[in-house]
Amino acid sequence: MMKRIFSIMLLLGVCFSAGAQQLKTVTAKELMTQYSADDTVYIINFWATWCGPCVKELPAFNELEQRFQGKPVKV
Repeated sequence: MMKRIFSIMLLLGVCFSAGAQQLKTVTAKELMTQYSADDTVYIINFWATWCGPCVKELPAFNELEQRFQGKPVKV
């Protein structure tokens, strides 16, 4: 019985495993070169759906985006 459960779990794990995404590694120097070419200020917020405080601050970032609309600021 345990062998059967293990086999089913293994099969499900293989079938439903997500493939890794390919991400390009960017150095700080590359970022500085790319973004120093223009006069735009970038506001970057790292957040997650499971982070309560992160989700609570999203309306503030939406407000910032509207407040600086038409100006060289990207939120």
